[in-house]
Amino acid sequence: MYDLQAGYKFDRYAQEKFKGFTVCGAALFKIAGDDVATLYVGPEFFYSYTKYKYDFNSVGQTFTANYNVKFSQQDFQLGVKARSYLFPTTNVRPFFGLSVGFLSHSDAKIKVDMSASQYGLTLNQKADYRASSNDLYFNVELGVDVYKFTLSVRYLHTKLEYKFAGGDLSTGKLPSNQYSVLLGYSF
Repeated sequence: MYDLQAGYKFDRYAQEKFKGFTVCGAALFKIAGDDVATLYVGPEFFYSYTKYKYDFNSVGQTFTANYNVKFSQQDFQLGVKARSYLFPTTNVRPFFGLSVGFLSHSDAKIKVDMSASQYGLTLNQKADYRASSNDLYFNVELGVDVYKFTLSVRYLHTKLEYKFAGGDLSTGKLPSNQYSVLLGYSF
């Protein structure tokens, strides 16, 4: 059975809140089951894009600096899923799934626009930073399959550590709690 899903994603990383979209797919193989419940196991893949934006000011005695920061993040996750369906012979089948990922790769991009004013003069500077992070992940899903169309919610936990400027700047390894609401189709 193949399962394709897409939907909204909310990522709580450190104190920041990222929002965006996710798409995912799985190839699931039935390994056990009867009329009450069935168990499927197989590989899964997730891709998501989220972003976060904030502005802040720094005011000194003789100057004012305005910062515009845009942080975007792409996640690629690959793992193994186990999903159990209740009442598999009916057209409405609740399901529950667990998965463990051996790869959670994230690419981050930060764009900083800074404008500083002092004595009527304005200085504008721009900076771009890129970094990536790799770790394991754990995922839980809960949903329902209605005539092969699926609606589910997903919680995924991983840890991210971004090192910028050649490793001189690091966020440290911080938890990333990712929540998704997904619509999909199984065939």
